[in-house]
Amino acid sequence: MFTTDVHCKASWRHDASPRGQHQIEIRRFPLPREACSLLSRLREELMVVFPQLRNHAFQICWTDSDGDNIVIGADRELAIAFSERDGHVFKIIVETKMNTESPTHATQVQNQNERKALKRRAFDSEQRMDNPEQRMDYLGQRMDNLEHRMDNLEQRMDNLEQEIKNLRRLVEDLKATVEGIQAALAGLNPSPSPVVGG
Repeated sequence: MFTTDVHCKASWRHDASPRGQHQIEIRRFPLPREACSLLSRLREELMVVFPQLRNHAFQICWTDSDGDNIVIGADRELAIAFSERDGHVFKIIVETKMNTESPTHATQVQNQNERKALKRRAFDSEQRMDNPEQRMDYLGQRMDNLEHRMDNLEQRMDNLEQEIKNLRRLVEDLKATVEGIQAALAGLNPSPSPVVGG
């Protein structure tokens, strides 16, 4: 189960003009749970953050440990990219080109790409259902992803426990400091001696 405290850091790389002037716009935003596993939902979130993307075809990439940019073209590829994220931040790259084509043409290209992706996912799903070995491989990948997320959760729990210990020590130190100040004040202001009657 995906947590809701994951943030997405998206870098949109595009050409600011037909002459090819390169521009990068970076945004960071909370990532809804559905967008962590559904590519179509992630694309919708990106078009909310970058409204200009609605008029252009674009692709989503992530950078692996070798420094290579990997294209995310299906839900299973998104699952792999998400499992390889750095802590609570899911870093992705959005690539598109600002060109002279009409928004309608760009939208048609994007719709064609999405239809191809849907057909590919449907075919892959059928293959997994027909082939027990592929189904087991798929389930094994899902298990690996779950184990990876469990490791991250355990690490977070360890960090929280350490922070709690540090806070407790800080409270004890503050108590000792307050007691010391109170003792010092008591020494500076001794109680007045009782008056003896004549």
